[in-house]
Amino acid sequence: MMTREAALERVISIPPQFMVDKVIVSNLVNEIYDSIVPETTVDKDPWAWVKTEYCALFKAKNPDKGGKVRESVSRMKTMFRARPEIRKEDVILTVKLYLSQTDSRFIRYPHYFLKKGQGANAIYEFDDWYDKYLEAVEAGKGRTSNTNTMQ
Repeated sequence: MMTREAALERVISIPPQFMVDKVIVSNLVNEIYDSIVPETTVDKDPWAWVKTEYCALFKAKNPDKGGKVRESVSRMKTMFRARPEIRKEDVILTVKLYLSQTDSRFIRYPHYFLKKGQGANAIYEFDDWYDKYLEAVEAGKGRTSNTNTMQ
């Protein structure tokens, strides 16, 4: 299969007397490639955000706590299966709330934040912080003023 660049190089090599046609052919080559070859070659992994956004938040707060991506993805999938009402945006905002109120020395690894332990001893710290996030969202509803003073 010829690449887009190789096809455009061939168009450029057309003799100068056909200059107007070069533009038409170049546009045609680009249209064909746009319809056949996807623009990005990046995998369309729906869980890539766990590494690029979720774990990155932990790493930004404490560089030692940014790893464990595979475990985080696995536990994230389990959490979304169990609680389909939670959205990706909720997860990110919950983590931001957690990180804003926790000293960087004491934050958990990303996968432990979702679940640590097994069975009756399991700790679901995300659930606690998700509840706090929902309370904060609910408390902010209906406010039309930046102050808490009564008029």
